[in-house]
Amino acid sequence: CMSGAAVSTMTEGLIRPGTRLALTFVAGAIAFGTAASSQGNLQLTFASFLVFEFCVGVYFPTVGILKSEIVPEHARGTMYNIYRVPLNAVVVGLLLTHLSIT
Repeated sequence: CMSGAAVSTMTEGLIRPGTRLALTFVAGAIAFGTAASSQGNLQLTFASFLVFEFCVGVYFPTVGILKSEIVPEHARGTMYNIYRVPLNAVVVGLLLTHLSIT
């Protein structure tokens, strides 16, 4: 993860964030598919996992850059918190129903 974040920072001026994110999604999907389909090959599964974790490390700083470009500064806190209200309502609703897992 840390190496992906470092590479994301180093390529900040070279590759646009949208392009970097698209490449990250493609590489992550290929790595995840390879890990899922490599039956019994532990080295390939581990290498695919490392590539996927690298992609996760690239993803978070890149999305942060994109969000800062798209969402205006004065509305950022409001926009992010609006999406938390329905999530909290669902959580409270589920807790109040006393659903059993078994």
